[in-house]
Amino acid sequence: MTLSSKWFLFAVVALAVVVFSVRNLPWHYEAYDEAKQAFTSIQMVEGGKWWYQETARGRSATKPPLQGWVAAGFHLVGVPWPVAFRLPPFLASLAILWGLYVWGNRLTARGGGLIALAAFAFNMLSLRLATLVRTDMALAAFTLGAGLLFLERIQAGQPWTAKHRWLLGVLLAFACFLKGPIIYVFVVPAMVAYLVTNRFRGRTLAPAWPGFLALLLPLLPFALWVGVGLKVNEAFYKEVVHDEFLQRFETGDEARYEPQPVYFYVTHLLHKWLPWSAALLILAGGWWKNRRSSAASAHSDQRLPVLSNETIWLICWILAGLVVMSLVPSKRPDRIYPVLPPMCLLISLTAMDWLRRAAAAPKPVRWAPAAVTGLVAFSAVAWSVYGALEIRRTVAENHTVLKQFCDQARPYLPADRGEWEIVRPKHESLSCYLEDPRPPVRSSSDTIREWNEGKLKAIIYHDEWMEKYGDRFDHLPKDVLSATSVLENTATYHLGVQP
Repeated sequence: MTLSSKWFLFAVVALAVVVFSVRNLPWHYEAYDEAKQAFTSIQMVEGGKWWYQETARGRSATKPPLQGWVAAGFHLVGVPWPVAFRLPPFLASLAILWGLYVWGNRLTARGGGLIALAAFAFNMLSLRLATLVRTDMALAAFTLGAGLLFLERIQAGQPWTAKHRWLLGVLLAFACFLKGPIIYVFVVPAMVAYLVTNRFRGRTLAPAWPGFLALLLPLLPFALWVGVGLKVNEAFYKEVVHDEFLQRFETGDEARYEPQPVYFYVTHLLHKWLPWSAALLILAGGWWKNRRSSAASAHSDQRLPVLSNETIWLICWILAGLVVMSLVPSKRPDRIYPVLPPMCLLISLTAMDWLRRAAAAPKPVRWAPAAVTGLVAFSAVAWSVYGALEIRRTVAENHTVLKQFCDQARPYLPADRGEWEIVRPKHESLSCYLEDPRPPVRSSSDTIREWNEGKLKAIIYHDEWMEKYGDRFDHLPKDVLSATSVLENTATYHLGVQP
């Protein structure tokens, strides 16, 4: 079994696709704000809100609508909501696998693509994000596409053509409509770092600058969306621009998001990308040691090659995004995810370079191919076992208790959605499970008044709310179902009907 074996490649790809598909089973929406993203698609289809949505708590949705559009489109052609929500990140993960395989082979040789593919597929971050109802995987796909365009121009040594500028513009525009202009953090600093590095090294500059128009024009559709949002929604500035964006740069006691140390992303990448992070550090350390040894030995015939423009671009791509994101006070592990695909290409390139040097050494390192193949196999098996254990834990801890509660509640809910209400929920996932596009428009006082008047036939409420307002009911709801969430914001929910 070698890196060039078609059967080995097929096994690794098949295992990656299977683990990507099942890692988050049984599906639920209580983790990582999945309910916020899912609710936008429900509002599009059920509520007709295609451009600006709300959360299940009545606040403005903070993400642009692209992924919501895609999920809604899948549902409109017959795909069930739980699958439609997860198809965009899943398809994005497959696109990344394909891109890394093609470019891994293109930068090195046959076998390099398999290393890049495996390094991306088998780690804690990718397995989790592949079917998580979030925009991180799609953003990584758009960022990879833009970065590979730069890499292609650098490798070809040709200036940017209109075709390449248009492709870059489309990728940037889609990414902005997915998650705002954060893609520029991973692309523009990398370009600047590459140009500065090449000029410092006195090398001939390979084409890396597509022009200001190619970078600025893709911002216009997103800027228009923001401008209209500010015009039509008075809360848009506070809830989207200020709370979601500007507050992430705040520090001190008034900061909404707890600031994290500068090294936060480095430590998370080191342990969430194991064993690849350790392998990359070992290979880089060995390369540097050999380079210093060869420089110190004037009589040595063996010289390590100078870093290629492609390798310089990958390093700049990784480090520039990592440094800029590390300077933002508010941090979360998934936000640095777009640097992972270029890291996978870099580990592929360094591993294949080590294999070539090991084979050409005076005393060939015959175990080197087996070591790299073993790394791929070990990573695939270990992270697949981890995924299976996480599925087992999710089932054992009953993470889907709220989904089960909503499934059991459906027969009790009137067909007229105006006759039942989810009252001030702590979990936005309830609206997703019940496919209810309405944010809570009733105040607690209105809910109680309509209940006392008999206009509301059923309400879903939690204990804390009933403890606060229970004495204002003329007649208390008849409790027919209850369930206690086991994840964050623990609460016990009840379905109450008119006695």
